Amino acid sequence: MPEKHLLLLPAENSGDWVAAVTEYAIKFGVNFTPDPNTAAKQADVVTVVIAPGAYAAQGGDIVAWFQKNHANLKLDQVRVSSPDELKKALAARIASGQRYGGQAPAAAAPPFLKWKHHALPGMHGPADPGGAWVPEAYDVIRSSKVRAVKMLCPDLQPEEVAQLRAIQADMFIMARLFNGQLSQPRGDGTPEGAGRWFANEVADPGDGNNPMNRAYNSGIRHFEVHNEVNLTVEGCGVNWKDGAEYARFFNTVVDSLKPRYPEALFGFPGLSPGPTFDIRPIEEYAFYRQAKAATDRADFICAHVYWGVVGAWADGVSLTRKVCETFPNKLIFISEFSNNKTETPSDVKADEYAQYYNACKALPSNLGGMFIYVLSWRDDAHNEGFLKLSQDESRWEPKGKAERLGRHPF
Repeated sequence: MPEKHLLLLPAENSGDWVAAVTEYAIKFGVNFTPDPNTAAKQADVVTVVIAPGAYAAQGGDIVAWFQKNHANLKLDQVRVSSPDELKKALAARIASGQRYGGQAPAAAAPPFLKWKHHALPGMHGPADPGGAWVPEAYDVIRSSKVRAVKMLCPDLQPEEVAQLRAIQADMFIMARLFNGQLSQPRGDGTPEGAGRWFANEVADPGDGNNPMNRAYNSGIRHFEVHNEVNLTVEGCGVNWKDGAEYARFFNTVVDSLKPRYPEALFGFPGLSPGPTFDIRPIEEYAFYRQAKAATDRADFICAHVYWGVVGAWADGVSLTRKVCETFPNKLIFISEFSNNKTETPSDVKADEYAQYYNACKALPSNLGGMFIYVLSWRDDAHNEGFLKLSQDESRWEPKGKAERLGRHPF
């Protein structure tokens, strides 16, 4: 007996959505509805049209709603931003004769990895090199009530880790292995050569106080390997031409460091999200696909999520879910997230971050934690920092953002 198939459409502007699916519905003999309960009762497979702001009555995350209420239902997810985009996506299915676009619908509740923590609320530490962990920075961690911190390596110092754990003994701390020189050719001109150079920079065997030693000996075990590697300013098109070549870099770094730090876990770095432009030559999910040899090997996957300039905090939740669902058998960290719209007041941003933290509790079990960008940053062009430089640039001053965040339950 053939599977019963139904289209679930956003209820808002219903006429536009109906017009977008009419040709597809006729081609494949599919009915449609704006009611999730009707779809769940009448179908074995639901093609869910997921668009920003849709399904508010179900909490804004329709996939989470199905996982909670109809876990055995098969979902064919179509994520679009408008009816026009949906019409184009379905036209491709019509042209190919593939009802589901060549992808088999999956059960609403895939087998996600489970970690000892889930959706830890975290903070990305100071983004400036050297000496930024001032007393006011620890006050931000204390007041904000976050339970995880991301630090930068090579800057990390053991006394900084100790002070963070004095605030909370079981504070989860991860580190980003980073070097700003990868915007220029390094090594012997191959991704492997650049990887060996990078590994030596963060863990010089001749330096007992090298950055990796300091972090590892302080009990840190999770290491993100560089940053936004689909950007030219971080090495793309310079030390690797694409995700496949970055995978060679990544695996060389892991090959170099794992024997010396056997308990260390190495993560695929967060990529720069958004469409391509001059310094972002490869879109993030295209880069993930190219870098499969690295994502398969990585102990965890990082991603960056932003809203404000584009979208709202609920869209950030949807983007976070997408990463979890793309890598269900991997631990996921959102190693940077923020509202990056400069004009949004700091108190509004703090309120949104608490909402995002709480919404992430309903996301899949492989979501380990989410780190606000950023505690402090001298440039702070997008008003993201929790501290600001004084007018004479002699000291860091609080914005009140940490206290505002810490008043929320999460």
